[in-house]
Parts: sequence; structure tokens; C-alpha cells
Amino acid sequence: MTFEQLISHYILDFSKMLEVVMYYNVLSLFGITETQFPLLIFFIICTALFLLIKFRFMNLRYFIYGLKVMFNQADIMAGQDKQNVNKIASLKAVFMAIAGATGLGSIAGVALAIAVGGPGSLVWIILMPFFCMPIRFAEVFLGHKYRTPVDNGFDGGPHHFIKKGLAEIGLKKLGIVMSGIFSICLMLAAFGGPCSFQVNQAISVLSHNFSMFGDMKIPLTLAFCGIAAFVLTGGIKRVAGLLSAIVPIVIALYFGSAIIVIIFNYKAIPSALYDIFTLAFAPHSVYGGILGAFVMGATRAIVASEIGLGTASIVHANVINKDSVKEGLTAMAAPIIEILFVSSITGLLVTLTGVYKTSSMGAIDVYRAFETVSWWFKYIVVCIIPVMGLNVMIAWGFFGERITAYYFGKKTGKIFLVLYIFAGFIGGIINNVDVMIAFLNTITVTVVFPNLIGVLLLSGVIWKEFKIFNKTI
Repeated sequence: MTFEQLISHYILDFSKMLEVVMYYNVLSLFGITETQFPLLIFFIICTALFLLIKFRFMNLRYFIYGLKVMFNQADIMAGQDKQNVNKIASLKAVFMAIAGATGLGSIAGVALAIAVGGPGSLVWIILMPFFCMPIRFAEVFLGHKYRTPVDNGFDGGPHHFIKKGLAEIGLKKLGIVMSGIFSICLMLAAFGGPCSFQVNQAISVLSHNFSMFGDMKIPLTLAFCGIAAFVLTGGIKRVAGLLSAIVPIVIALYFGSAIIVIIFNYKAIPSALYDIFTLAFAPHSVYGGILGAFVMGATRAIVASEIGLGTASIVHANVINKDSVKEGLTAMAAPIIEILFVSSITGLLVTLTGVYKTSSMGAIDVYRAFETVSWWFKYIVVCIIPVMGLNVMIAWGFFGERITAYYFGKKTGKIFLVLYIFAGFIGGIINNVDVMIAFLNTITVTVVFPNLIGVLLLSGVIWKEFKIFNKTI
């Protein structure tokens, strides 16, 4: 066995060990083995349910209010850019959070979910973000409340609020340990799915669909990583400025193109809607019935919107807004925008065109759905996917750099960026990165546990301030 094979062997074993815990089938406790309900997703849903009840269904009452605050904040920031060198508007923070979550998985992952869980999964994909809004509110509130002034701006997120918040309630040692676990896992995770995998898939999509790019893997990768490096070295202003400009355009282009596909297949709308709603609540079906549809839909919605990872709180800690409750309310918009305008429309397309019935190839199913309009229409998606991948890479590079700088100093944060860009380059030019990416992706979801445990332990702090805010409205 070579050294490379030995390393891969141990990495794979460790990854599988983590997966056994995080993806343990909760339903097996009740003798149900046909449907998989991972412990990780079960924990997120239980946390959402607890916060939903504790905060008196605040997501239903304050969602519109949060949108108003978000857009008013953008107007205020318009004339204050020079005074707020390293602070951003809430609207930009929302789009930056969307950028970090909206990658290849938002398209290919949803198509695969429909193929495996059936059209009924789409109902739960749409409903789950509304259900999980309190998690996004809570983690952003805490990230904003416990943020620290730095370089004419702020730094915050789970690495701050877990450590500081738990110390306030007498759990200082636990806070230090959990904050450390979160930070290490997030720094490592950034190199995998958000970096190496996104570059790898973006280059693969371009080289496989455009013959002119077939032998240009290295130049394409250099260009991709070069753009990311330029943006990331410009700090929060450049990162948020670019992403808040690109993300709305990409989402609008994808959504608009999808509407055209729906119009071209309008005759199939009644039967598609019938399948979606009947299979979502059917006691039994070839897809596992209501339980199978719920688990698959909930899993895809949670993964696609990054609810529970805590990354959104890192972004929203940088806003000019001084009110933590208001900032938490504005943050609830991100998962709704991502799910409704990207994930849900993808699921509808795959169902409407029926491509899920003959294969389960993820992005290829989406291409085939777009090809029902014309053979060239799929190239809209082919061009969108690399841009989404770049957005994810930039957003997660910022997350990793912030956490590295917090623990090891500002200069070390720059070293992280160099290593991050290099990892992206390696991911773009090498074909077989599956083992390392599988390991790092497993590490990614590990951050959910320290983040949400911190949120649950500090839910009393959130509720105390939320009650005061509630009386002022």
C-alpha cells in the first residue's frame, strides 16, 4: 500500500466513523428501516420545533417586518459607504449568505431528491425553510449580539457567541471547547465542498459542454481561482459588493429561464401538481410514502439553505445595523429566497417534464428539462452553475479567513486564503478528489452540533431581548 493509499484509507475510515453517528437512522429505533431519517436532520428539525414554540411562531408574525428593515437598511447605507469602511448593509449580508449556500447542490441535489423521494418531496422542500426560520433568526441574533469590533468593522459568528455566551451563563469551559470544535471543523470544511468540489465541478461542466474548453483545464482553473483571490483579498466590502450584485442576477436568470420551461410544458402542469400533492401525503408509495417524501424533502431543504451551519451569523455580524433582534429578523429572508427561487423551481421543472422517471443523474436531469424548450436552452444552466460555484467559493473563503484570523491572528488569515486558493486550484485540475472531499463534507455538517447546542443553551438570552423588542413594536 502506497503512502497516498494509506492516507486515503485512514481518512475514509474516520469519515465513515463520523457518518455512522451523524447519519444514524433515528427511525430504526421504531423498527422502520426502509426510510432513512439521519440523526443530524432529526436534531435540526427538533431544534427548529423548540425555537418555533419558544419564540411564539415569530417567523409568521415578523417575516414581512424583517424585509422592511432589510430594504430600509440598504437605503441608509447608500450614503454612508465612506464612513463604514468594513461594515455592510443587511441586504448585502442576506445575498452573501445566499451565495454561500446556493451552489451545485441547489440544482443537482434537488433533482436527485425528486428522483429518490418522489415529487411529493417538493412540498417539504418548500415548507421546511419556513419551519426552520427561527434557527436562522437565533444564530444571526447571537452572532450579532456577541460580535467584536475589529478593523473599523466587526467580527462575529458561532466562534464568538458560543465562547462568550456560554461564559455568561456559567459554562465557560464548555463554551471554549465547543467554540474550538466549531472553528476547526469550519476551517477544514471550507477546503472541501465550498472550494475544491465547486471548482472541480465548475471546470468539469465547462469542459464537458464546450469543446473549446476541453484542453483548457489549467487556464480555466487559474482564471476561476484568480477571480476568487482578487475578491477575497479585498475584504468584506469587496466580497459583499460583488456577491450582492451577482447573486440577484444569477437567481433571476435561472428563475426566469425556468418559467419559460414551465410555459413550454404547461399542459403537464395539472398532472405534475397532482403528483406533487398526492405523493407528499400518500401513506404508501414506491418512493416511501409521506415519510419518505418528508425526510428527503426536509434533508434537501436544510442542506440547500445551510440552516444550522452558523455561516450566516458570520456575515450578519458585519452589518451597520445595531439592533440584534432586527438583524435576526432580516436574516430569515435568505433561506426563503434560495428555496423558492432556486431549489423549488428546480424540483417543479424535474417533475413537470418527467425526467426524474427515467434517471437520477442530478444536474443532467435539469439539463434535460431545459432541453424540452430547445437543444441549446440547457446552456443557460451550464453557464449558471460555474458562477454559483464561484459565489460559494468566495463566501466560504471569507468565513474561513475570519475564523482563522480570530484564533491565530490577522496574518494567519491571509495564509489561510493562500492555502484556500491553492486547494481550489488542485480541485480544478485533478480528477479524483472524491476521498478528500467526502471527508471534508462530513466535517462540514459536524459544525451543526456545536452551533445548535450553543443556540439552545442561549435561547433564554434571545427570548429575553425578543420580549423587550416585541413590546416596542
